[in-house]
Amino acid sequence: AMVVSNAVASLSEITKRKGPFFEMDGSSLHKLLTALSECTEWGRCYILDFLALHLPADTREIESSVQRVVPHLSHSNAAVVLSAAKVLIRYMDFIDDVDKNKSICRKLAPPLVSLMSSNPEIQYIAIK
Repeated sequence: AMVVSNAVASLSEITKRKGPFFEMDGSSLHKLLTALSECTEWGRCYILDFLALHLPADTREIESSVQRVVPHLSHSNAAVVLSAAKVLIRYMDFIDDVDKNKSICRKLAPPLVSLMSSNPEIQYIAIK
């Protein structure tokens, strides 16, 4: 998992400098989602941020990804929570089912409200 998160961090840096060059396929998505629960907090942030930038190929994969990302909303690290929220908000645009989007919103609200009762620095980042 550490190798995967470090590779994702490297790919993210390359993408920032050279532009997007990586297309997410089902196999890569599955490997990233599997590594997500096994890596460090910072590794989770890198993977979640990467997932927010690289959309899965179809709606079924997006909905599956949402189910695997939601548990990270209850993490104790605010950075992990914010990264998970970023993925969910980004993916909601590609889910046509209004009820599923409402369900995601209901799951997003409590962690974001909790962040707003944190330190001012975390509040600032959460609002930003």
